[in-house]
Amino acid sequence: MTKKNYIIIAVVILVAIIGFVWWSDMKKAEAPEPQESAMPIDTTDAIQEDLADINIGDIDEEFKDVDAAINEL
Repeated sequence: MTKKNYIIIAVVILVAIIGFVWWSDMKKAEAPEPQESAMPIDTTDAIQEDLADINIGDIDEEFKDVDAAINEL
């Protein structure tokens, strides 16, 4: 290969690298800002209420709905 071929290959590689860097910067600029969630954040009081509603002593009662759904299958 001649010196001219090496120069052409180097220029093509350089243009490809510059093009990729430019393209990735453009993608970052086009990314939309994340929107805030429409769902309200659950508070500690609501979590405590949910935990209080769970009856650990009566597992059969807690899984009654699940058992009914399985029996319908």
